[in-house]
Amino acid sequence: KHESRNFDPFNMLSIPFPTVAEVVFRCRVVRRGTSLNCPGTLGRPNHSDEGGNNSNSAPSPPSDKLIIEEYVIPMSRLADVGDLRLRLQNISGISASRMKLCKKDEIVSKAASQSNDPSRTYFKVTPLPEKEGPCIQLARQLSGTKVNQTAEDIARPSITSIIAFESTLRARPEVPDAGDKSNGNADLTDEETADEDEDDAIGDKEYQRSVAKMLHIYGDKDECRLYDTNPTALSKAMSRALWPKSAADFKIGLRVDAIDHRSHWFPGSVVEVIQPSKDVTEASEAEGKGDDDTADKTKVRVHFDNFSSKWDETYGIEQFKKGRVRPLYSHANHKPKPVEFLVYHRHRIKSGNSYNALFGQPFYLQCHNEWSTARAGAHVLAQVSRFLQDNEGARREPSDQFYQSSENARAVVTQTIDVLLDFDRKYVESALKP
Repeated sequence: KHESRNFDPFNMLSIPFPTVAEVVFRCRVVRRGTSLNCPGTLGRPNHSDEGGNNSNSAPSPPSDKLIIEEYVIPMSRLADVGDLRLRLQNISGISASRMKLCKKDEIVSKAASQSNDPSRTYFKVTPLPEKEGPCIQLARQLSGTKVNQTAEDIARPSITSIIAFESTLRARPEVPDAGDKSNGNADLTDEETADEDEDDAIGDKEYQRSVAKMLHIYGDKDECRLYDTNPTALSKAMSRALWPKSAADFKIGLRVDAIDHRSHWFPGSVVEVIQPSKDVTEASEAEGKGDDDTADKTKVRVHFDNFSSKWDETYGIEQFKKGRVRPLYSHANHKPKPVEFLVYHRHRIKSGNSYNALFGQPFYLQCHNEWSTARAGAHVLAQVSRFLQDNEGARREPSDQFYQSSENARAVVTQTIDVLLDFDRKYVESALKP
């Protein structure tokens, strides 16, 4: 009988240890506010059926008619965070790229007068890193679990609470970009640009049709309630329509591309019109020069996007004519990533007290870069309205005053959103329509 003393790996049977233990995530999903889940504030006339008001039964998750959903997701200890995002996407129906995962910590305020006061609880959220990694490592970081665990600890599933915010922006179906023609002259020299006719692009019929088509849908009944229009193309068109031909045409708020002292192009806004000093005006009058000469000495101060005000620069009409200041995004690159910030809820602890306390669920909110202050304000209020929806079954006594205040706030929020959207639309129309 022949026996081999050599190690033969093909004769070995590999049996992995069973991964019985799991990491369990309790995930709260906060959906964006729309007319579907906020019918009390964002509901549209003649569309009450979309808000679910005609049905007595509450929708079951996942549903666009819900604001907050909660899921328990068991994951293998060897699973990756990317697998967790994919599982959450498959369960909720929200794309993983549209969700922001955060750690959630509940903080109970001792200053609240009633134990069942809705303003007693505050949830602190901390964004999770975007990089991938094992779920067990993420759970340990969030819960502070020790690395060296006993066999009993490993066999017992741990529960980790996280929260996922859906992006508050939802794009409309694509429409032609009204500003594509603006980038065709980006490589021209200053002299060539100075001789260019500013009205060529605006006078083009195809360009005008494209602008008119986008203007037709901007600010309609679906704006801020179902969709959020990216106004970059309109901003380009407005910059050209309002472009000054003389210093008397300078307007605060004009969006421009300007070249700084280092010969770099950046987008910015005119934030101040600087009139010539009294001495300059008197000197021009003494020399017999007219008002046009005085107006030509008027300058504007341009604030560059995402820069401190110390980098602001001033330009006169000559710089505009020489091409050192150009219409928006004709030279500078557009940054498509929206602005994101965290919104908190505050309230006064006592009547007349100036101290404001945090309460409730803060949330992340995104805004398009070219939105006006009015449009951004309407978007903030629309998303805040998620936390003002009345749920009679969840009312806790004695909290009538709180819910009465919420009802009053909903009415004010609805009216304010309508006013802001109407103002923003009229401003865009006045700039673009002859």
